[in-house]
Amino acid sequence: MLVLLNAYFFRHNSSQSGVSDMLKIASLLVPKGKSACIPPTYFKFMANLNTDISKAKKHFFCKTCAGPVTTFGVKCHECDTINEKKELDASDQYFYTLNIESVLKFVLEIPSNGEDVLQNLEEREMNLKPAQTFKDIMDGDAYKKLGISLSNYS
Repeated sequence: MLVLLNAYFFRHNSSQSGVSDMLKIASLLVPKGKSACIPPTYFKFMANLNTDISKAKKHFFCKTCAGPVTTFGVKCHECDTINEKKELDASDQYFYTLNIESVLKFVLEIPSNGEDVLQNLEEREMNLKPAQTFKDIMDGDAYKKLGISLSNYS
């Protein structure tokens, strides 16, 4: 949740007061309890957020065909449209990527998230009887016939 909120704040260049207000709204929408962990203030949010946003990479895409744009002011390889950086920036024709390893590490280091993931995996491993309710692809017979077990990844 914090990573998604951070992506939103980063994408919209949110001010400190904007971040604080959104954290208050998010805390009202998320159920209270162990998994909620929405920091109540901007400063606690920034302290909890250990992701290095300065390493985020901006990727532009063509305004006509959505193909990747790596060079500005030249024809798109897909549709011959000329894309200028200023225009693409103004029309939000881009997205950001972060280092997935650091994001996952951050998310799993939040105690309640790590515990929830571990508990979920343990429940799936112990559920050896045929599932009456399908919650995930791992509950299906076709997946179970593959013979993949969580112990293979320990």
